[in-house]
Amino acid sequence: MGHQVPLALSRLCAVFTECILYGFYAITFAYTLQALLFSKFRPKRIYEVNKPVLIGTTSLFFIVTGDVALNFYRSLLAFIFSQDPGGAEAEYNNVSGWLNITETAFVLFGTLISNWILLHRLWILWHRGWKWISAPSVLWIGSLFCSIRIIVLEASFSGPGVFNSSDILPYGAGFWAASILINISTTVLTVYRIWLVEESNKKSGLQPVEIDEFPRTTVHFLICIIVESGLLNTISAVATFVTYIIKNNSVYIMTAIELPVAGLACNLIILRANRRTKRLLRVKMKQATSGGSDLTGFPIGVPDTIPLSIHTVSERAGASTTDATVSESLTRSDLGHSSRSRSRIEELPYP
Repeated sequence: MGHQVPLALSRLCAVFTECILYGFYAITFAYTLQALLFSKFRPKRIYEVNKPVLIGTTSLFFIVTGDVALNFYRSLLAFIFSQDPGGAEAEYNNVSGWLNITETAFVLFGTLISNWILLHRLWILWHRGWKWISAPSVLWIGSLFCSIRIIVLEASFSGPGVFNSSDILPYGAGFWAASILINISTTVLTVYRIWLVEESNKKSGLQPVEIDEFPRTTVHFLICIIVESGLLNTISAVATFVTYIIKNNSVYIMTAIELPVAGLACNLIILRANRRTKRLLRVKMKQATSGGSDLTGFPIGVPDTIPLSIHTVSERAGASTTDATVSESLTRSDLGHSSRSRSRIEELPYP
């Protein structure tokens, strides 16, 4: 087991760490709500709001808030109001108590929600193709089963300390292993999808949005923010998994880090993508207006989503036909066709 961190010390450090991270998370959540609910200076209409993402991020915020409040309350009970001869450690070793079970539920279901947001993003990016999220979905269902089983076993556990239960440990290890695999697989498949679109655009002769203010393409920027957020989630999940497997009390510090970091990773994708897309399209529209270019096909105002790929709409003899996405069917011969064509933006569903 190696050097064991005292339980009371680990719990106290966990509260301190989680409170600091929660401050950053709460600030990003406020800006995320603004990005999800407002378009420029007006509230979005109901049909304009990305409801699954809004529900997921809001639910995660309430879970993280509840976990912070509960950990603070448990610290008061353990270090200030406890009358138990065993002191703070006796309070924290009460595995079957409702406070411990609630805390466990917050951690498990908060992680499940953050993983669900990753699955939803991947599902949308692959045009709601279930085959691309089948493996991560099976892992998510397995982690849901493990979380329910952990809560049931903790409620019926009579011994002191969660590491003393040989029944709970396999489910806990399985849950965190599945969470790691979900993070890695969804990040890789998301980046792969965006890379496919970029390569198809290049082969079709379509130019990415590049201006002096932003020397890198929007697609390159997308890949960077998704990989960075995926690394945040994966590193925290791996650290939690390792400390859980070696049965070290520092696992409580890692789970205190895991929840707000998962929320931060989701919020940062929305905020960074929303900010860059607005600035890019403002500059693009300004250049088009000053140069006398035709803006037909571009929406009025600045969208809050990320341009991902292009659809081509061809008009022949008054009839309109819509081709498949550029990543699937747009070729150079299509671009050279004599019929009039216009492009519209297929947008990444964040926010």
